[in-house]
Amino acid sequence: MSIGFGNIWRFPFVALENGGGAFLIPYLIVLLFIGRPMYYLELILGQFSSCGPSQVWEMLPAFKGVGYGQMLVNWVVCTYYVSLMATCLFFFFASFNQELPWATCGLWASETCVDTTTNVTMLQGGTSAAEEYLM
Repeated sequence: MSIGFGNIWRFPFVALENGGGAFLIPYLIVLLFIGRPMYYLELILGQFSSCGPSQVWEMLPAFKGVGYGQMLVNWVVCTYYVSLMATCLFFFFASFNQELPWATCGLWASETCVDTTTNVTMLQGGTSAAEEYLM
């Protein structure tokens, strides 16, 4: 889970909201002193014991909940990631249609939806930009 769409989409926004470049200093400190050592510890423990996350912590029963927490977080992230990928694939394949499904207002749209296939200016009784140019 260290590499994913969060690194590309979310990280620049989070960095900007939390102080821009100044956010990188605590981020890198936490990454180097907490994130990577925990990642390395998990890798070594799993390789040494040949067990999954729920069984590897049996050597230290006080931390057995850490393995179940890892499994829960992995399940949440996987469901989020799969739904995100499904949405991306849906819009990717829907964009190949002759008429885009989101170009017109349908049953899914809100009351303030504006249909882009009609001339909104003409519906409001005004003149279009082309008519103003000719005047």
